[in-house]
Amino acid sequence: EPACPGRRRAQVGLPPADAVDMDTTASPTAALNALPASDDVDLTRDTLRILFVEDAPEFVALATRLFRSEGITSEQRCVETLPEFAAAVQEFKPHVILSDFLLPDATGTAFLDAARVQCPHTPVLIVSGGIGEDVAVDLLKRGAADYVSKTRLTTLVPRTARALREVAAARSQAALAARLHEREEFFRSLIEAS
Repeated sequence: EPACPGRRRAQVGLPPADAVDMDTTASPTAALNALPASDDVDLTRDTLRILFVEDAPEFVALATRLFRSEGITSEQRCVETLPEFAAAVQEFKPHVILSDFLLPDATGTAFLDAARVQCPHTPVLIVSGGIGEDVAVDLLKRGAADYVSKTRLTTLVPRTARALREVAAARSQAALAARLHEREEFFRSLIEAS
């Protein structure tokens, strides 16, 4: 299990690992198989790099088990502070960031803002148990890919898969738009040269 430097070593309101229903009605694995072929991570073959912004090691262990139960191999890093976050983004190059909202030194908003600057194409999911609907909506407006309640962790894997698909689709659309622009410029130069 991954190590998290965690200051909170006691249970933090998470359900016991054996109480989390690992089975969902919609198979996340089927959704993962539909990821577009691109330079993005293929969760059916690649190791998913997850950066946890979390101070509860038991949550990191539980989330890792959820991904593993869906056949997803992952590598994890866990940070608690903004300087640790900045270093991990540069060194680890995560595919996805799963961030708690309430941390000892900063809020999920600060980490989300840092992610939008340092790794704008990496999806950030806020995973927390204690924020209200207004805060969740604000986080989504600020660029979070999604919000997952720690009381409904069965949605973590499918929501992560969706966020990764959306990033892959946006990258594919941007690449296509760039190719179309290049072709337009090429044909425009041919017309102007004749």
